[in-house]
Amino acid sequence: YLPHRNTKKRMSVEVAERVFERIFTFPTIHDSVGVVWHAGEPMVLPPSYYEEMFTLVKRIAGPKIDVRHSFQTNGTLIDDELAAFFKEHGYLVGISIDGPPSMHDAYRVDRGGAPTFDRVRQGLERLHAHGVEVNTLTTLHRANADHPVEVYRFLRDDLDLSNVNVGLRFEL
Repeated sequence: YLPHRNTKKRMSVEVAERVFERIFTFPTIHDSVGVVWHAGEPMVLPPSYYEEMFTLVKRIAGPKIDVRHSFQTNGTLIDDELAAFFKEHGYLVGISIDGPPSMHDAYRVDRGGAPTFDRVRQGLERLHAHGVEVNTLTTLHRANADHPVEVYRFLRDDLDLSNVNVGLRFEL
């Protein structure tokens, strides 16, 4: 867990070991498990952190359980090193993007309140350039909920995305 970029807090190896030891003892776990790395922004951590975690998970899971890792990210920190890392290991990367710039930037801003669309698009372009499998997490909210076809066509046609997942943002 990493609440923001300026901290050194993260899930320790010891905590991860305890978590995965419990997971792999569940009676419903048979031959495969999917692990999604998210919370805060997982890309603030270097690939070496995940390599260590993946080695730990593989050791605990043993040879009979296939563990598939994926990431959910806002995409703003994806560079060529990360894109190559994802491709090398065949990881799926979910990008959080809510449509064209005006719709996306209505809620997806950085800690300083600045729009993030351009940085997300750059990260997405790096993933595409490296041939990484990508899906999206698109949140419906006040800025885009009345334009589902426009959002879908933008993601499909302008960003070349074919796997779109949708969530809802509730404002009370």
